[in-house]
Formats: sequence, structure tokens, C-alpha cells
Amino acid sequence: MKVLKKPEFEDDSYLIEADNFFMSSDVIYQLAEEDPYLKLKLSKFLKLNVDPDEFKSFKDRPSLRNIDEVDKLVGSIYTYSAQDRNDMTYGSIIKNAKKLLSLSSRRNYVRICNSYKDYVESSETNLDVSCLSNIHYLKDRVNLIFRASDIKNELFQDIITIYKFFIYPVYDNKPITLSIYTSTSQNVEYINELISKINGLTEK
Repeated sequence: MKVLKKPEFEDDSYLIEADNFFMSSDVIYQLAEEDPYLKLKLSKFLKLNVDPDEFKSFKDRPSLRNIDEVDKLVGSIYTYSAQDRNDMTYGSIIKNAKKLLSLSSRRNYVRICNSYKDYVESSETNLDVSCLSNIHYLKDRVNLIFRASDIKNELFQDIITIYKFFIYPVYDNKPITLSIYTSTSQNVEYINELISKINGLTEK
């Protein structure tokens, strides 16, 4: 993975990209065993479980600072968010993503982001809104577009969970080019550390 556009200050944008990106299920399983937070997120994504209670032990993370006041993680559990925002089950989204991929369609574009009304409301309430905005599937490339991205505390786990549930099942073990663009980023000083960590994974 390489940095094409580096974030220089808090809330700056960035663009990172990896060619021939692939992670086996064994590698993901190993990572989950080493990282309790990742393990929990993978379990929640698998079950589409938006109950916040199990995340309360991780409230030291900035994204979970208000977890005690959150009723449901409707924005953070992307398998649930994808269903909610696209009027289609998660399984149907994956099935249709594969179908449109076979047609080389540029319209293979899954919305994860909330409505603007939700984002406005979330500034005054504890409504859980999505940091991931969209997933764009192309012939041998996936573009992930984030509204916001905490490089230190969330991005690594986001990449793993999104890959596991939205990329791996669509491309059937095929390596892809993975591009990640973020409109605003936090903890930008950790970008090089994150890149090294991801590069270490793809070499396993």
C-alpha cells in the first residue's frame, strides 16, 4: 500500500492505494485472535448486530466516547447500514455486486452514508452515523470513500472488516487494487505506521 496523497494536518484528506490486495480468511482469523476490538467488530458485522453494549469496554476510543448514550450502532455496523440505506438485504447486495461486476458496470456503487438530515441530527443527538460513505466496485478495483477516518484507532479495523464482508465475497479470492479516499482524517501522524501495518499483512 502506498500514499498517493498524504494528510498534512488534522481533518485533511488522503488517498492511499494498494495493488494486488488480498487477505486470506486465515490471516483475518489470526488478526481477530490478536485484536479483541477487531474480533468484536467482525462478529457484529457477521450477525448484523447493532446492540452497543459489548462495545462499552472500548469506550476509550474516540468513536465510542458516547457509547453509553447510543441506542443502536446503525451507522458503524456497515453490513446493517448497507441494508438500511439501499432497501436490499446484505446478501442481495453482494449477489448484485457480483452480477454487475460481470457486466463491467460503472453503476456498481453501494451507498453506506446517511442522509444529510441524519448528519445534522447527529450533531445535536447521539445518533450513530457512518464514517464510510460509499463502496464502488469496478472490474479489478474497489474504491472506498470515507467521510471521516481515524487513522490511529479505526482505519485498520475498518479495512479488515470491509474487506471481509464487502470485497472478499464479491471477487472470489481474486486480488484487487484497493483505493481508499477520505475527505477528513484524524490522527494523521499515524499514516506511515498504518501503511507499514497493512503492508505487513499482505506479505503474509
